[in-house]
Amino acid sequence: MKQLFLLILCVLSLSACENDPTSIFKVKDPADSRFDPMKFSYLDYRGTVHLQEIFPKIFPVGTDKAFVDKVLIDAGGAFARKRNVNPKYPDWIKYNYIYRGTTYYRKLLMLGPVTENMGFYFDKENKVVQITKGPKFLIKDEKEN
Repeated sequence: MKQLFLLILCVLSLSACENDPTSIFKVKDPADSRFDPMKFSYLDYRGTVHLQEIFPKIFPVGTDKAFVDKVLIDAGGAFARKRNVNPKYPDWIKYNYIYRGTTYYRKLLMLGPVTENMGFYFDKENKVVQITKGPKFLIKDEKEN
């Protein structure tokens, strides 16, 4: 039993570093000055709830769409899909950034791939004005505080 536990622990440890062996040393907190957004990986974060906290910090209001694309598509492996205009916000352009991937650990346990889907609204100058998860706005309006 002890050997089985150690084997499982080893497999889990290796799978945590599957995509990047140095990931256990990677700075993942955008508030840390050593954070490098070009090393972003969806797998560094604990799912949707964690991404909802992190994205507004990485992409505050006014962030250029080209930077969002570079981080989420080029570094993160997501793809973007342009969405229909929301009649409530006719001057905003919405893109959904969708990531679908898996790890050795998830394959080993026969779990499906991870899928993350976040919406970004951009203004006419291609600057972030809002980030959404479903109908929920993630960037709080300063007037609300």
